[in-house]
Amino acid sequence: NKTKQWSALIGLKFPFTASNLKINDYSLPLDYQSSLGTIDLFLGTNLKYRKWDFNAAIQIPIVNLNKNSYFKEYSGTDDFPSTNLFERQPDVLVRATYSMNTANKKFTFKPNLLFIYHLGEDSFETVFGQRENIKGSDGLTVNGNLITSYAFTKQSSVELSIATPFVVRD
Repeated sequence: NKTKQWSALIGLKFPFTASNLKINDYSLPLDYQSSLGTIDLFLGTNLKYRKWDFNAAIQIPIVNLNKNSYFKEYSGTDDFPSTNLFERQPDVLVRATYSMNTANKKFTFKPNLLFIYHLGEDSFETVFGQRENIKGSDGLTVNGNLITSYAFTKQSSVELSIATPFVVRD
């Protein structure tokens, strides 16, 4: 109906790399990789109620292609954790969005909050071949986002999204 609509989401995310970009044969930490190296499955739902959108989803890594070989012990800094043969845990995402239109309906503004809960600690393989958890890699992240769109016609528009974290997990 016009005030309430449910929908479902299923999707896949594919990595751009195996997450082992190097400089001078030294692996870069995951913060400098273009991907986490996992194929992820997304399952979710959306409730559109008047000017509100409520989304919930789970992101599950189903195939790990990560070949990262970064060890903080062999780098010149302790700023990044070791991520050799990194394995990540699933995420649960919840988003609430409110839509506002200008009088001529050309501009739409959608402020929203995105809550991401990382369900467990990620892990890496030590130099001794044992798995070790990355402390503080689980927990909650909260992002604020403003999406602004301009409609050229009913069928074409351009959209700009600006986001910032409010709460960041370790």
